[in-house]
Amino acid sequence: MRWHRRSRSSSCDQTVIIDSATDPNSTGYVEDFKGDGYIASAVVNAVAFITDFFTPTILGFLGLKYSLFLGWISYAFFVTTLYFMVTELMYIAAVVYGVGNAMVSVAAVRLCIFSVL
Repeated sequence: MRWHRRSRSSSCDQTVIIDSATDPNSTGYVEDFKGDGYIASAVVNAVAFITDFFTPTILGFLGLKYSLFLGWISYAFFVTTLYFMVTELMYIAAVVYGVGNAMVSVAAVRLCIFSVL
């Protein structure tokens, strides 16, 4: 039998942090925080899926370089909101990151295709 080492994803780490913030017996407990890491990840992926249909228009307007830059800024914004542990802000940042995630993924594929050709 072969053993495989399981890697942890960022959504798993995010969920561990958020679970710690919502557990009253934890040292990282935040009193009014009611966020859920799984829901935040679902929001990111759902918004990215919906935004993928409109991303080529956004890329045409902004260009590849600025789309990649704004996409990574949206990721930094989402990670920064996890530091503050405000429920509403986390979900708003998840929506913004979903849009940015779609822009980064489509722009990166286009950049790879155009650099090869």
